Amino acid sequence: MGNKLLLCATALPALRLLWRSLRSGKQKQLLLLLAGYLFYAGWQTWLVSVLIFSSLMNYILGRYLRRRPSARHLWLGLSFNLALLALFKYLPSFGWFLSPCSLSSASVTHLVLPVGMSF
Repeated sequence: MGNKLLLCATALPALRLLWRSLRSGKQKQLLLLLAGYLFYAGWQTWLVSVLIFSSLMNYILGRYLRRRPSARHLWLGLSFNLALLALFKYLPSFGWFLSPCSLSSASVTHLVLPVGMSF
């Protein structure tokens, strides 16, 4: 725990300095995105794959909506994000129900919501 606190205490000011040195808004966004992925990789590495998948899906749907706005694709994107959020929020509550299945109840009940997905 102490090492992670020390890492955050040194990494966050360094990240801020690097962010301030960048001029382009796109470069700043990319830096913060990569820093967020590294933050989650330090917690649990499999969360990075979930966040990358979510980011790519939102990016693809956002580009499509920019070219051809439609309520159908907007609802598709909203549904995807809400389903992903609901999976992480409510699946641990049903861990007792899934225990006879192939998933072990311990792995399901200890599923943690990546904070970045709720925003």
